[in-house]
Amino acid sequence: NRHEAPVSHDPPLCEPAWLAPKGLHAWLLAARTHPWLPVTASTWTAGALVLEIEPDAPGAGTPVSVRLHLHAGEVLDIARAAPGERAPFRLLAPGAVWRAIVAGQRDPMKAVLAGDVTLRGRLATLGPFVRAAQDLVAAARTAWDLPDPNTEKP
Repeated sequence: NRHEAPVSHDPPLCEPAWLAPKGLHAWLLAARTHPWLPVTASTWTAGALVLEIEPDAPGAGTPVSVRLHLHAGEVLDIARAAPGERAPFRLLAPGAVWRAIVAGQRDPMKAVLAGDVTLRGRLATLGPFVRAAQDLVAAARTAWDLPDPNTEKP
């Protein structure tokens, strides 16, 4: 139908569907069944990470925080974080940066090193977990039914 909106694969990261309990639960299930995450995060014992998704423009909305609780390769929980919730690691970036990461256009660790994602926590602790970060992003793509940028298009 010509009146239907075109299908877009741009991830609407700051839309409620992704960050609502159902969307985060889907990410949790995808992360728990990811084939490599138990291996790539097997030695992670540093506690929870909080991802802060900031509005793309000042005053354009309220920041949203998501807590990822991992321990020794097991994803214990992925849920909305309470305002001001303490965590050993906080990663802050505008929604546009997170959308690029989830879409596979940016590597999460490279975004931290470039200063596009602000890290509050020890970079040296995160360093060995580059692949685990990539696996968490891949799980999000799976959960939210986004195309995998690493597969060739027919």
